[in-house]
Amino acid sequence: MSSDELASTSYRILFEATRSPYLVLAADAPRFTITGVNAAYLRATMTERESLIGRGVFEAFPNNPDDLEASGIGDLRRSLERALAERGTDAMAMLRYDIRRPDGSFEKRYWNPTNTAMLNAASEPIGILHHAVDVTEYVLLRTRGAELDRQSQRLEAEVVARVQRLKEANERLRASEERQRDALKRKDEFLIMLAHELRNPLAPICSGLELMRRQDNTPAAAMKIRDMMERQTKHMVRLVDDLLDASRVTSGKIRLQRVPTLLELLVESAVDAHRETFLIKRIAFAAELPSTPYLIDVDPTRFVQVVSNLLHNAAKFTGPGGSVRLVALVADSDASTVGPQLSISVSDTGIGIGSDLLPRVFDMFAQGQSESSHAGLGIGLALARQLVEMHGGGIEARSEGAGRGTELVFHVPVGAPSAQAEATEMFDATRPQTPAVA
Repeated sequence: MSSDELASTSYRILFEATRSPYLVLAADAPRFTITGVNAAYLRATMTERESLIGRGVFEAFPNNPDDLEASGIGDLRRSLERALAERGTDAMAMLRYDIRRPDGSFEKRYWNPTNTAMLNAASEPIGILHHAVDVTEYVLLRTRGAELDRQSQRLEAEVVARVQRLKEANERLRASEERQRDALKRKDEFLIMLAHELRNPLAPICSGLELMRRQDNTPAAAMKIRDMMERQTKHMVRLVDDLLDASRVTSGKIRLQRVPTLLELLVESAVDAHRETFLIKRIAFAAELPSTPYLIDVDPTRFVQVVSNLLHNAAKFTGPGGSVRLVALVADSDASTVGPQLSISVSDTGIGIGSDLLPRVFDMFAQGQSESSHAGLGIGLALARQLVEMHGGGIEARSEGAGRGTELVFHVPVGAPSAQAEATEMFDATRPQTPAVA
């Protein structure tokens, strides 16, 4: 055997024995006929040597017809052509090139191909050595790893979200528990205050009854006792009425009965109920109403109740020699309102409201510190807020602190202004000859 034959035999044995897949192609572009193939390539592509030798590479290995975006043939053809043109090696990036199984179906495969031009002594290309490393397992592992990373990120985000939701739920629960504890505390304080408020008028009433049983009472003394008992009875009636109204509003049993009514008459009715208190405590009272008569669409009884509660609060917390002022204004609508708005302010020079109480002054059973022994039940302002909100309005309290007085302001929509002639006619027909509101 000659040295050339020995070398050729040795190369053939080495070619067959190598574990890397190799394919030898003729330089007959664009067919690229398969002229040699090693066992590793046959195993990798699930093919037989007899079915490949003499066939064009793209005939033997067509694109996957089920993959409409398959580009294996085009990518490989361009690499083979570059290797021939450059008479060198063309290393391709990762290539997807599905392989047809013996049953005719296709299996997804990824390759890392290298194409090297084989040259003769004159440096002319006589063939191409195609080396294809199967990297399918690596790609699939990497894909699964990326999917696992995405799943891990999703799970981590979900855990963070659940922890946040749990934290928020715990915070809501703690806030609810605090509100419940505060409500129970205020309820207990209310019950204690209720007992005192009911006992205070009952004591003088019982004393008055005892005095009236005596035979030596003069008519003047009896009259004085009767007046005292009447004041205390009215005080008890007001307490009971506030309790009943608060219960009705809370249970939704109050329904507004809106009737167009003159603003002047409503304010006058509320003020009349407190004139005697202002006189007894020597409180200077003044009221300022719009110069133009206004018909407002409200529930007259409940509207008077709101104004009366504000006046009662001002009188209760203003000492002798102080002052109370009521101002009513009707303003046109703006960007935040629809239709004309009635605003009523009741300000006093009383004991004021501390910064700790101001945010909850309209809460049920909220109590401030009063110079009087009759601090009340903490229902009046809460009831006023509920009635104002039922009218579609709002209410707020303002105070610069203890000893600086208080201003309570509420506003409600009043509907379209009435015709001037109709409002003026009603105003003239119902207004007394002397002003009722100072």
